[in-house]
Amino acid sequence: MVYQFCLHADGSFNLPFVSDASWDMYQLTPAEIKANPSLLFSCVVADTDSTQDIWVSVHKSAREMTPWNHEYKIKLPDGSVRWLNGHSLPKKQSDGSILWHGFVTDITERKKLQEEVKELAFYDPLTGLANRRLLRDRLSQMLLISERTQKFGAVLFIDLDNFKPLNDQHGHLVGDGLLMQIANQLKMCIRATDSIARFGGDEFVILLNALGADKTESILQAVHVAEKIQAVMNRTFSLQVKHDGIPNQHIDHVSSASIGLTLFQGTQFDQHALIQMADTAMYEAKRQGGGKISLFEPRRHL
Repeated sequence: MVYQFCLHADGSFNLPFVSDASWDMYQLTPAEIKANPSLLFSCVVADTDSTQDIWVSVHKSAREMTPWNHEYKIKLPDGSVRWLNGHSLPKKQSDGSILWHGFVTDITERKKLQEEVKELAFYDPLTGLANRRLLRDRLSQMLLISERTQKFGAVLFIDLDNFKPLNDQHGHLVGDGLLMQIANQLKMCIRATDSIARFGGDEFVILLNALGADKTESILQAVHVAEKIQAVMNRTFSLQVKHDGIPNQHIDHVSSASIGLTLFQGTQFDQHALIQMADTAMYEAKRQGGGKISLFEPRRHL
């Protein structure tokens, strides 16, 4: 969409020219925009970062007389959302107003592709949980927060018991179905400030943030979360086995999980070491027969 935008000295504005592509961009005709130019701004979805506000960028361009280039999201009258990129060059007028000549491009498909790439890079495609890469980034951030606040955090390493026999007997699609159910259950066991990731296969990692300044109390909080997880995982899950040409088969799978946990305070241990500690504790829970919770004490092992 090609346009001219004029900002007057008193703060009012108008669009002397708007091309017919305004309908494709905004579902507004040039006549509608010229009659009520505020319609172009009322449909803009506010950015959570105030520095990215569209008017902030316009006034910055006017103040510095630099090209205006801004990406923004709009909500159309039909309820759909579209991403646009605006680019224009400002020029001062004799009456003190500033006139921009520019164009707007629809970048919705590009934004969708960027989101898909982000999903592939940071999230597990099966469960929608964070993957190892995002997990390590979040743990690094939690360690810095813990260093600043001196509050304890915790890493919980979760491994499903008896998962391999389920996969071997009924196939990976059934196993995937269980993992998706497990992921949904785990989300309900943590706070919004905590994080959960699929570490790989049937392994999950939960990061508990800012538990408290007292170690004993923090251990009790972490164990309480682990017990909540045990309560939702140590049960029978209803799964469906699909067969070609015959009715689907329903099976009941008795599940349980072994959980290892370790606490951290500050940056004494790096993210790799903490995950290894929680993993070690998880294997100790396995050795106890599965369905158990084991605490790794760093000073005892290092």
